[in-house]
Amino acid sequence: MLTGEMLCKSRGSLSRPTAAASAAAAAAAASLPKAKVLYDYDAASSDELTIRADQVVEIVSKEVPDDPSNAWWLARLDGREGVIPKDYVSAL
Repeated sequence: MLTGEMLCKSRGSLSRPTAAASAAAAAAAASLPKAKVLYDYDAASSDELTIRADQVVEIVSKEVPDDPSNAWWLARLDGREGVIPKDYVSAL
């Protein structure tokens, strides 16, 4: 999904996103499923996300490319995205 800023850039404009685009991006983020972190996990590579028990993360995708075992989910925490082990979280 493109954010308002990405849409502006893709049209060749570097202007700020419109209020409508910002509102749409905020609504999309608000609708993401959430999960509670059960166990601490320290990122081992740049595409992973460090998480701590009792935090709440947004689940961006339950399908991660190059993960045939489906053991990883793409999550967002404090504006950062990365993969996390799905067995370390519980859907809310």
